[in-house]
Amino acid sequence: VGPALAAAAPADVAPDECASAEEAGECASLLQTSGGGRRGAGSANSSSCPLSTGVIKLSQCTALDKCRAGRCPVGGRILLRLEPCDDALGGLNSIWGGGHITMTKTEPYVSHDHAMGLWNSFMTALRSQHIPQGQFLTPSGSWTPDSRFCYCGLRLSRPPSTLRKVYKAIQGAKVKFQSPQSVDGYHMTIADQGKLFPLVCQFSLLKFGARLSKTKWSVVLAHIRSDGTTLHRMAQQPL
Repeated sequence: VGPALAAAAPADVAPDECASAEEAGECASLLQTSGGGRRGAGSANSSSCPLSTGVIKLSQCTALDKCRAGRCPVGGRILLRLEPCDDALGGLNSIWGGGHITMTKTEPYVSHDHAMGLWNSFMTALRSQHIPQGQFLTPSGSWTPDSRFCYCGLRLSRPPSTLRKVYKAIQGAKVKFQSPQSVDGYHMTIADQGKLFPLVCQFSLLKFGARLSKTKWSVVLAHIRSDGTTLHRMAQQPL
């Protein structure tokens, strides 16, 4: 993310406006199903960044879903993640509010100001990495199918150099997220396909992998709200 990105596409930052208004019903108009409401208002394309800043309703996470998704979301947590600018891909993990690459493990949501302090510090470090806008891609051959029992996913076996720069920015921020995800562990869970027979899942992953090689990405500060059933994109930056 170079200086041009900071000027042309500033971070889409929104306060967590629903945290205190939920009981009054003021958030009802923001609720949207995962995948279906990913685009910003008025967008007609199948691929778009920035992503919607509305509140996303998460799918129910049962014991089987926990196996499919790796783990169930826990309320009152935040994390940094990369999300594809592609509605079809974004809707493949409704348990976690969209397909994504986890960049940091979840940590407690202390306050809006604390979360935005982490984000702003990370953004300062990210700009110092000078990633040209639109050049963050996972080219063909980057993804390897990973399916077993009820789990269906893609492992990023060949992380691009730009992804390593994002990791360096997380580590280099003055105010740091607690637990950056290891570069060797980057993956994308396709939870909504995990209920399929593993062989069927593997064939499906070939298609998803090809599509992922063409999509652009946005880095997102995600807040799993205290109810544990909704997620809010507090801030985001297209890469």
